[in-house]
Amino acid sequence: MRNPRILALAQAAADATTIAAAAAAMGISRPYLSRYLNDDLEGVDQIEAKITLYYDRRLCPHTGQEITPDVCQRKALAPEPFGGGARLAQWTTCQTCSHKPMKEIAR
Repeated sequence: MRNPRILALAQAAADATTIAAAAAAMGISRPYLSRYLNDDLEGVDQIEAKITLYYDRRLCPHTGQEITPDVCQRKALAPEPFGGGARLAQWTTCQTCSHKPMKEIAR
């Protein structure tokens, strides 16, 4: 079953360019992406992982920049930094952020 959030990412990418261009950017074939978008594909885990890796971004409230989920995870789940400063400020923001994962994302 397709993940609605990931499907929306793929559809937005295809709408912004073409299905062929979105597929090429992810390193997959156009028919493979097309079959996913048309719900004509069994076993969607691999393609959804590629879509997430390439297109999933979130706005970091601390830096104001778009970051990938794995960067978000590393910052939020890291141990508290010593010595204060910028790293501690970001870590503190991460601890109350709505994007903070509850645990490590499985790879």
